Amino acid sequence: MSALIENAEITLDHLRMLAFHHRTGTGLEILARAPTPCVTSRSSDGLLRNPQTPETVLGRLLAAKSLLQTYKILVES
Repeated sequence: MSALIENAEITLDHLRMLAFHHRTGTGLEILARAPTPCVTSRSSDGLLRNPQTPETVLGRLLAAKSLLQTYKILVES
């Protein structure tokens, strides 16, 4: 996973697909720790919707959002 993130040719669409479809919690943690330009709002939405996302990553993603944004995410899921 870290090799994919460091690849200069990777696009934001690739990151969004990884966030939504990756199957291991470790890989999702690596993606969540990626540099800020890699993690966009759409890729973080993919992480939030992925059932394999670990609690630590969920906590980190939701801590940065307001209560209203968190509510909207929970209602949409």
